[in-house]
Amino acid sequence: MVVPSVKTLTHTEEVKRMRAYLFDLGNVVARFDHWIFCRRLAAVTGTLTPEAVHQSVFSGTLNEEFEIGRISGEKFYASLSSRVPFDLPPFDQFKGIWCDIFEENPGMVDMIQTLRTRSRVVLVSNTNQWHIDFFRERFPHIIACFDAMILSYEVGIRKPDPGIFRLAVEAARTDPSHCLYFDDIQTHVMAARQIGIRAVLFQYV
Repeated sequence: MVVPSVKTLTHTEEVKRMRAYLFDLGNVVARFDHWIFCRRLAAVTGTLTPEAVHQSVFSGTLNEEFEIGRISGEKFYASLSSRVPFDLPPFDQFKGIWCDIFEENPGMVDMIQTLRTRSRVVLVSNTNQWHIDFFRERFPHIIACFDAMILSYEVGIRKPDPGIFRLAVEAARTDPSHCLYFDDIQTHVMAARQIGIRAVLFQYV
């Protein structure tokens, strides 16, 4: 299922029957784009292309380790500094470039608030502490919409690991079959379905 529109979603019979709603964060609740970071960091270096930055930063396991809480933000920065073939900007400047990649999806807050009047709403996200801290500061009204948040860096596992979806179901306080999950990545949708969650591929229109 591809969600037809935010406006009509909350009125479909399938959605109304659910006892809990689970949401991915990036490109569902809010738009985000790692290429914004890559372009800005490339501009700061003055010598690299965004593609070169992306290859240097995201080609290994460092970002994954950050997202499962295995390393801190400070360790992430230090490790990245030692592995990339260019000088990173100072810590605070780098952190700002890394974090400022989100944009609110219009209508999503109203939709989530409507769903929350019926059932519990849970955020399930592969993310890191920097991004969540930034998001809490920039978009507190979005964070306030959720009854619970299952965040990869806090629980130590990432999607598509089924364990993170089991934790989300526990937070939802119902059976998997009574949960409806929205994600923009097909492999995550399939992983949620494997433990019995009703999951749909979300495309914002």
